[in-house]
Amino acid sequence: MQELTLIKENPVVLSTKEGITGMVDNYIKDIAFNGGDVLRDWAMCEKYGVLIGAMKEGLKPYVIKELEFCDKRESRSLGTDIKVVASGTKYDYSESKMWLEQKQRVDAESARLKDIETFLKSLKSPMTSVDEETGETVTHYPPSKSSSETIRSSVD
Repeated sequence: MQELTLIKENPVVLSTKEGITGMVDNYIKDIAFNGGDVLRDWAMCEKYGVLIGAMKEGLKPYVIKELEFCDKRESRSLGTDIKVVASGTKYDYSESKMWLEQKQRVDAESARLKDIETFLKSLKSPMTSVDEETGETVTHYPPSKSSSETIRSSVD
């Protein structure tokens, strides 16, 4: 429990969002100019992420209960607005014949589109075919690929 007391006393807790992002910007500039142990720093961020996520999940029922006593189920602490909001609202349209019919058409077209995508992904180079209905010559091209890099890390 003493370990978590250090979090409560950390100056970051008293900072604004702008102040926190400024700290991070300064830290990154320092890394850019002076180097550092970025892998250790990344691992530290991952561990803090686990800590913060677990704390928020554990505190959630207590915060909801506390906000029940507040006007509009919201409050403010340490420069942070905190409120209970509805999330994950789901609608069930299964009783609507009109919706079910349209959904069936959309699902059929989605399956057709998926088949076309699978065919195009299988192409290694452009391919020409003849449209059986119109007799028109059609050239099919493999899709272009793009990706971005990310970092995957996991904490033991």
